Amino acid sequence: MSDRVLRPVTREKNDIGPRFMLMLLGGIGICLLLFLGLAWLLFPHEVKDQRFARPFPEYPMPVLQANPPADMEAFYAREMQRLHSAGWIDKQAGIVHIPIDQAMQEVVKEGIKGWPAPNTGQGGKP
Repeated sequence: MSDRVLRPVTREKNDIGPRFMLMLLGGIGICLLLFLGLAWLLFPHEVKDQRFARPFPEYPMPVLQANPPADMEAFYAREMQRLHSAGWIDKQAGIVHIPIDQAMQEVVKEGIKGWPAPNTGQGGKP
């Protein structure tokens, strides 16, 4: 049996030289110029940005809430008042809204037209 002798572990001592870096940067610059020239050939009329018309339109400033909790309480009160009251939705068509408690009781009594009936067959499933 022969013992193999391995050479000592070393690290790479060569770095990228300045010449290579300059060639790389030059190549990138040349590619950039080629792509710009190609874009100019493909889109000759798009060199100038003409999308924006002057004067620019003026939009209103956003309206901020002065007191968000009070606004939420007022909204909640309006919704609860509508939910628990009766009133007209369309008087000419005869459409009204009724309080939620009354609506739920009528659904329990009459059901919903077109709603499938519960399956009360065998097996104990509703």
